[in-house]
Amino acid sequence: MELAYIQDPGHGWIACPASLVRDLGIAHQVSRYSYLDRPSGTAYLEEDCDAGLLIDAMRAAGMPFSIR
Repeated sequence: MELAYIQDPGHGWIACPASLVRDLGIAHQVSRYSYLDRPSGTAYLEEDCDAGLLIDAMRAAGMPFSIR
């Protein structure tokens, strides 16, 4: 799975399907610094708090990924 890294001058996020966050069982751990775009079903996980949580969960599940 290819994940997008998005940034503005002060922060960065990893974009992924919100369903992935739910399926990995980490939704309850995501901080208030991340965002959910309900219409598109995309979660934007803040780089300092939650992106590592996603990456660790994907590795633990044996899911291959890349970040662009």
